[in-house]
Amino acid sequence: MGLIHSCALTKDGHVWCWGSNGYGQLGNGKGGGLAHEVEPVEVWKLKDVTSITAGERHTCARTGGFAVKCWGDNSYGQLGDGTTERRLLPVTVRGLTGIAVHVAAGAFHTCVVTVEGAAKCWGRNLFGQLGDGTTLDRVKPRSVITLRSDVTAITAGMSHTCALKGARAKCWGSNGAGQLGDGTKTNRLIPVNVIGFR
Repeated sequence: MGLIHSCALTKDGHVWCWGSNGYGQLGNGKGGGLAHEVEPVEVWKLKDVTSITAGERHTCARTGGFAVKCWGDNSYGQLGDGTTERRLLPVTVRGLTGIAVHVAAGAFHTCVVTVEGAAKCWGRNLFGQLGDGTTLDRVKPRSVITLRSDVTAITAGMSHTCALKGARAKCWGSNGAGQLGDGTKTNRLIPVNVIGFR
């Protein structure tokens, strides 16, 4: 679920979305202003989908052909197509090396884990939630520092991201409420270990 939109993946690999469509996050070619759909609409020409994820105002899907496609708000590059243009229809993430096996959308950023076990992120980076050691927004995927292998899962929050590498949970980005679990409230630009549990 996004902030005020929802999507569902059917067993035949199609995606249906409903709710707010002000940024094109429903993927049906419409959107803008106060646009919304109170009943599910099918995402345009998207098939063979194996998983979906929704950010605040964007949506992404992984297809059986191992492509990652996103649509909706792109103000910070969260669609990964090399631009910051809003997209009303799905576009392919560009510059993604490796086959994506898992996709996670935060509020304004998106991350994947590749079959090689590498974590890559793109989009808004104000708090370091992309994990590339900077606070620069990225319009294409960037490798997360220290997470180039052995990553098995990833999840994205409002402005932070966490991943599982081996048996260790690691998080990065905004930490004002201690959401990184490293015993501090300091924002982190690269992954840190979650402490205090095994």
